[in-house]
Amino acid sequence: MKEAVFQITRSAYGKIKKYAEKTYPDEGCGVLLASSTGRIEDVYFANNTVSSGRALNHYRIDPLELYEIEKRAADKGYEIMGFFHSHPDCAPVPSKEDADNMIPRMLYIIMSVENGKPVKTKGYIKED
Repeated sequence: MKEAVFQITRSAYGKIKKYAEKTYPDEGCGVLLASSTGRIEDVYFANNTVSSGRALNHYRIDPLELYEIEKRAADKGYEIMGFFHSHPDCAPVPSKEDADNMIPRMLYIIMSVENGKPVKTKGYIKED
């Protein structure tokens, strides 16, 4: 896995920040939508389906919800570029669970949220 450089619109980044604040102290998660240029143009939020109590440091997106997001994205001319999630009171570094579940060549953005406020964001790509 390596750190990744990515382009994202201010609007999409702002949505991730607000969602990370809203879901704190749990992990918030969602999907990154890109145009044909490879720039992240929008995001869709997803429900964190991990049971209460475990959502403090885990996230999971329901496959049926992901399927619906993919259809809506295609209708807007976007494709799924990757995923984002927040790390409450923790560095924006993939956990072992994060790394084990990453899909190769997809972008994963992790936003560190300390005391309810986003402080640092990093992107990662798992190589083949």
